[in-house]
Amino acid sequence: MLNLQPKKPKSPQIYSASKVQEDYLSTPIAATVISQQMIEQSGALNIPEVLRLAPGLWVTQKTNGNYEVYIRQNNTITSGLLQDSKNTQLLVVIDHVPQYDYLFAGITWETLPVTIHDIERIEVVKTPSVVFYGNAAISGVIHIFTKRISSQKFRFSWQSQTGAAAFNLQNGGTQGFSYLHQGSVSGGLGDKFRFRLSGHYYFLKRFQEDYYLLFDNRLVPSDSLLDFKSNAFETNLNTKKGQERFGLNAFTTYVFGKKAVVHTNLAYQQSFAQTIQTDDTLALAQRTANTLMAQVNALVDKLHVTASYHIGERDYAQGYADNQFSLNQFQVLADYKLRYREIDIQPGVGLLWSHYTPNQVPDSSIGFTNYYAFVKTNLNPVSKLRIMASLRGDFFTQADQPLLSYQVSSTYKIAGQIIRGSYTYNEAPVLARQLRQNIQHTILPQVSPNNSSTIELGWSANIQSKINASLALFLNQGGYQYADFEGANPASTRIDAFNFAQAGLSTEVSVRWSKLGIRGFVTLQRSGQTLNDLSQQGFSSTPQFYGGLQFNYEGLLGRLNLNTQLYFYENYTIDTPYQVVAIPAKMLLNLKVSYKVWKENSIFLNVRNALNNTSQEFVFADQIPAFYLIGLQFTL
Repeated sequence: MLNLQPKKPKSPQIYSASKVQEDYLSTPIAATVISQQMIEQSGALNIPEVLRLAPGLWVTQKTNGNYEVYIRQNNTITSGLLQDSKNTQLLVVIDHVPQYDYLFAGITWETLPVTIHDIERIEVVKTPSVVFYGNAAISGVIHIFTKRISSQKFRFSWQSQTGAAAFNLQNGGTQGFSYLHQGSVSGGLGDKFRFRLSGHYYFLKRFQEDYYLLFDNRLVPSDSLLDFKSNAFETNLNTKKGQERFGLNAFTTYVFGKKAVVHTNLAYQQSFAQTIQTDDTLALAQRTANTLMAQVNALVDKLHVTASYHIGERDYAQGYADNQFSLNQFQVLADYKLRYREIDIQPGVGLLWSHYTPNQVPDSSIGFTNYYAFVKTNLNPVSKLRIMASLRGDFFTQADQPLLSYQVSSTYKIAGQIIRGSYTYNEAPVLARQLRQNIQHTILPQVSPNNSSTIELGWSANIQSKINASLALFLNQGGYQYADFEGANPASTRIDAFNFAQAGLSTEVSVRWSKLGIRGFVTLQRSGQTLNDLSQQGFSSTPQFYGGLQFNYEGLLGRLNLNTQLYFYENYTIDTPYQVVAIPAKMLLNLKVSYKVWKENSIFLNVRNALNNTSQEFVFADQIPAFYLIGLQFTL
């Protein structure tokens, strides 16, 4: 009687591109769906690595488990400082709730409350999506949908894997092993209530034990850090640990009737990450978080209400003063679908209230309060033509002027193919740091907002039900403000403007023949400060060529699954105050072989970077060698 999850359609469905469930090949803007099956078959260990399955995304690993993700962007560090070596213009959303950290001005991936074991699908929108998801989505949005339980039968699932880097195995060491455990219990009561309880624990060793000295241009062993940094036991105590995570989730669904359903989630997480973040002697910094989050999604007929509350403690740089904060955040959003004559209209309003209290100064706080409203219209003048127009207004109480964003897009169906085009304009508040060694960002009033405009043309087709193909051409232009720190004086800062332009194309082809699936994609792009730069060399800080190729084979009556994945990118350079670092081109080969011993119970071998290309993927980061893991998965 209860059916919370409809039968799987022939082709993937997507919601995030237009806030309406539709075939992902029919969306008016560029988007990709990564299914639960793709995630499981790939062997990816975490969410950023999963995103290497999506065209148009450039993903680099800094240390074991810690990544940076870009959507068709340049990687220019405007201030030149490692504190700013992160993507500030990407938004991650989990079940309609944005996960952006305004104080940090970015995504701290290790603090996301869910893991790949909890995910039903990931929707990647590569067109700027401020009109739907807020000013943090100025380059695009990654929307994670968690699993929904349809059966009331009790079900227990568990997966464990352990492994080590190639050099550790070659040396016969046992101290470098990493562990990843995740499990869940699900079921239901009667026809209306469903639940899923999940938990995870990850312990990932660094791939190396030495540290890079910024001002000496060399590596030093971890047992010598005190010779160069007097408080190393405070800032870099866990020299061998790359990431550690523990989390619990309690998902529930209750159906009140045919047109009313409520989904809830209560999540707790603790995390530790050692990654590139500081400009004080050592490039690596260690950060921790301990947070609790509650969220509700209520759907009543055509009304959708989402609310979340987030509290906790975050230490963005252990041992560095003024980087420790208490978090208190509330978000609420409501939208309604209606129809006037031949036009579908979807208005919405929302509130973000986010406050951070410094642990050193508990009687003060840094606030971000955002009121916003949006409206989306959709019209089909003729059966084959679709026109969508959206408008959004934002007001931050810490800023002096409102922000305006809008998007116009269209699709036309012709002979089983989709032709699409869109224009998007986005505005976002200026988030800038005030101190050289502090991650703290504040909104700058009395300055022009960050902005971007994007023109996109695309084509997609489903050929004889076995071949999906798509092509997207894009042109981005915009500008943003940033803090420029002069020398070592923390008070000597100025606000500079940085303009950017990118042009390129992404293409994807997937083919399915019986037991074999093949999927390939590539992005060609050039970045610069102006359109004229694009006809010349452009920025060297961003690869002009990156993509992937995947093969999946299923045999032995569905018991055996063999998955191979290539991910590659061109060389690039990063300019820092210490030196210009050349990052070589890299090709990563990942392999996963799994065998179902009985029903859904399987054993598997998982190899990341099987070619053992140990080159760094980011400036002053750890080497990334081959990573071998073995594991098991069982379901009762």
